[in-house]
Amino acid sequence: MTLEALFAKVLRVPEDTLSDASSPENVPGWDSLQGMYLLLAMQQAYGVAFTLEEVEGMVSLGDARRVLAAREVL
Repeated sequence: MTLEALFAKVLRVPEDTLSDASSPENVPGWDSLQGMYLLLAMQQAYGVAFTLEEVEGMVSLGDARRVLAAREVL
């Protein structure tokens, strides 16, 4: 599953509406609870456990992509 597909599934939005700039400020329904669900879904899908610093730095889909790429799981 692509990262966009995972975000779309969790956030219940069309995948083609998401980009690296997608964030809670511009995606309807992306609140703190959905953010937690995103973290859990990414951890399960990619077999990682995020550090506090990584979590604090992930404020957009692009940020999540960079963190996962740095861990070499994307």
